[in-house]
Amino acid sequence: MGKEFAGELTLASKGIFYGDKIPGGVIRAEPWGTKEERLLVSPNVNFQETLDRLISRLTDCPIPPGELLLVDRQHLWFYLRCLSYGGDYSFSFQCDNCNQKVTQQIDLEKDLEVRYADDAIMLRELGLRDVSELHEPFTFELPLLKQRVGWRMLRGSDERAVDQYVKRMAKGKVAEERPDYLFRLAIRIMEIDSKKVEVGDALNLVEQMKGKDALEFRQQIELVDIGIDTELDVTCKNCGYGNEVLMPMDRSFFRPKRKSL
Repeated sequence: MGKEFAGELTLASKGIFYGDKIPGGVIRAEPWGTKEERLLVSPNVNFQETLDRLISRLTDCPIPPGELLLVDRQHLWFYLRCLSYGGDYSFSFQCDNCNQKVTQQIDLEKDLEVRYADDAIMLRELGLRDVSELHEPFTFELPLLKQRVGWRMLRGSDERAVDQYVKRMAKGKVAEERPDYLFRLAIRIMEIDSKKVEVGDALNLVEQMKGKDALEFRQQIELVDIGIDTELDVTCKNCGYGNEVLMPMDRSFFRPKRKSL
């Protein structure tokens, strides 16, 4: 007997980066229970592995979880949380104006905006006529190095590759500042001047980039802006100041307190 799914989600990507494997980007899911809560509180399982297991157990995702875009994994993660506990979520932040600690309550289902891959404004900014032209690799030219770069969006498997790289670099060396920073850019690169490259060659290119090249790369990445926007405009209850807050995920996101249910 098959699973009885409680709902379905249309992924932010609309499934267009997976060929015909996830038609329309629709994935069905069921809420997690105590067995999954046991996984969520386990100190021996990292977050990416936890999310892989939840996707495998609770959804009908037809591809390995590690092949999902990070933006889709986050979208699915939020959906599973809402399906399991509801959308109510409380978090605290420090006001930029009065420095007081403020508690804010939001509805994860209603207060967070999601940009989908067929967003007309984004497509126009990318110079595309419609979503059929949105595909990897995305290409642009580095203004100083004058090389054309083809890049892709990050997947779940890339996070594991970054973790492995950081651990490898840390062996026997003095800790660097953000050792993952260059590698995160390099792992995105698929082509240089229309030739497919391995991550080592991509890393060499990234290490050669000056400020204008790096800025252009980051801006190109920001143009393909799909997924959940977790940056919130929140008014301080103490002084009335408007804060821009990146929504944190504390313990109550994973295991809500009684008052938020």
